[in-house]
Amino acid sequence: MRGSRSTQRNGPTDGHGAATAEVPATNHLAERLADTQGRPRSARHRPVSSPGLLLLLALVLASCISAQTLEGEIHDHAIVLPADSASHDLWLELRNTGTEPCELLAVLTTLPSDRLPTREGRIVLGSGTASPPDDDTIPLDAYVEVDGRQEGSEAGDGRPTVVSPGQVARIQLAQTGIPDVGERVIACMASGDYERGRYVSLRYAR
Repeated sequence: MRGSRSTQRNGPTDGHGAATAEVPATNHLAERLADTQGRPRSARHRPVSSPGLLLLLALVLASCISAQTLEGEIHDHAIVLPADSASHDLWLELRNTGTEPCELLAVLTTLPSDRLPTREGRIVLGSGTASPPDDDTIPLDAYVEVDGRQEGSEAGDGRPTVVSPGQVARIQLAQTGIPDVGERVIACMASGDYERGRYVSLRYAR
């Protein structure tokens, strides 16, 4: 008949047309996504934080933050740094802006930096066993790069690294602690360089 509309119940009915309680439908999609252990697949892909990985990242970040960096220049008659003291954990970036190569070396001495012993115009290096022990100048262990390439020695054996004009040397002086006495001297080691003032003193920030 015109105007009449049929209605359809959303839920099941009993024999008298009354609605009965609905039973929740089974989520077949969730069943298909479940793994063999009965967990939804999304749970298997949930990111898991690793305490060991987080600790490693924290240590790397702390190392990068703690190391101080000083940028300076090597001239023909001087080495220039923006500070006269720095921490024991240190990076130096030195650009040779002069016209002559620099045989670069970092040493530890308890002598005044302008009174280091010389022989034939070169700084005399000790063995670290001089008597008395505060009368010595010894090479420092250092990691050295020149224009991004590793150079020199890390063993503190006294062999300098040549930095040509225009090149940049990166030196890491990462000592485990501050010595009781002494200060660092960064010097060009060729004959006559020390007398010309081609060095710089860098005290420890105590």
